[in-house]
This record gives sequence, structure tokens and C-alpha cells, in this order.
Amino acid sequence: MHAHAPWRAKPDALKTAKISLGADYPQPVVDHDAARKRTLARYSVVRPSKRTTAPSDDDGD
Repeated sequence: MHAHAPWRAKPDALKTAKISLGADYPQPVVDHDAARKRTLARYSVVRPSKRTTAPSDDDGD
């Protein structure tokens, strides 16, 4: 089921549902998979992964 992402549906499924991307339903504005990868790459520069930092023995005192 592609109710929330019809652009991922197969052409036959869109035809059966009588949906024409760009006419009945807009094309996606953002490629979420690509945007997620870019964001994670940028975020990793600002905040290192927890796996790369050594645990602290500091109790905060």
C-alpha cells in the first residue's frame, strides 16, 4: 500500500487506482531518502556519534 507515498507505487497500481502523478496527485517535492542521508552526514560533523566517544568516568563533581 502506497497511500502516503504514491510515487513509490508501481505504474499498474496507479492505473488501477486511476491516479496520475502530477495531475491527480503532486510529484514529491523532496527526495526524503537523499535528504535524510545529507542531513545525517552534516549532523555527524557537528555531533560525533556516541560510538566514537569514550565513556566518561566523570560524576559531574
